[in-house]
Amino acid sequence: MALSLSLCCIGAFAQKTITGNVKDATGEPLIGVTIQAGKGGTVTDIDGNFSLQNLKPGDKITISYLAMVR
Repeated sequence: MALSLSLCCIGAFAQKTITGNVKDATGEPLIGVTIQAGKGGTVTDIDGNFSLQNLKPGDKITISYLAMVR
């Protein structure tokens, strides 16, 4: 019984890391895109890359970007 309880606790603390790359319609990387999930967030780097850590099952990812049209 103690073994089954410890396995349940391990599953409750499972966390994931998600990485990705954000590009525009022409395939150019987008710099400074805000990516939020759970209680954390990040911004894309100069190549459009991002990494979110400590995500839990059911966390929703929100992506936002503000650009200026010339």
